[in-house]
Amino acid sequence: MVMFRKRIFYFFILLVFSSCSYAEITQLPAQAYAALTAGYGRFKHGSQGSGETSVGRVAVGSLGHLSQNVLWGGELGVQSGNRMQLSNDIAAVFGYTSASPILLTIKPPIDILAILKYHFNNSFFLQIKAGAVYVRTMTDLVEISSESKLMPEAQIGAGFDLTCRTRVVLSYQQFFGRSPTLSNVDPTTGTANLHHVPSWQAGMVSFEVDL
Repeated sequence: MVMFRKRIFYFFILLVFSSCSYAEITQLPAQAYAALTAGYGRFKHGSQGSGETSVGRVAVGSLGHLSQNVLWGGELGVQSGNRMQLSNDIAAVFGYTSASPILLTIKPPIDILAILKYHFNNSFFLQIKAGAVYVRTMTDLVEISSESKLMPEAQIGAGFDLTCRTRVVLSYQQFFGRSPTLSNVDPTTGTANLHHVPSWQAGMVSFEVDL
């Protein structure tokens, strides 16, 4: 039984890391893949740099050939959220003059992206991803209602093939949000409505493997 498990493990390693030529890659039909990403970024409009954080992301997608060198497809992903202090000008509405005590929790964003990829006649490629990301927020004060938003997202990256089934991609990611603002403010009761989700910018490294 132990010998059988070892053979299965060795077969999986051989399958994933088997080498192949670019000519073989261009003959492949639409191919599903999974991606694991790590990086570092920041939500804008926070207080004292509190929007900065490391990020992790998992995604699944599929790519097919438009031509020998151009691929297109789609991707669905989810990544880690963050917890940040809102800027002091928001806190000042409630009479706070020091560091903002209002914390905003960014729930894990979920995105769906279209992909356009140009593969050179070697292992190097460039790609653009664009689509929408759904973000939910929550403040630590129940009196301040927060909101959920569907925002534009873009990723621009470059990468190279490790093997015919695995790739490494370096990319820049941005969510196009806006500075949070308050409406229906009542300082006597401390109630208000929070509008808009902060913008997000990050640099990321992804490892992709074909399924």
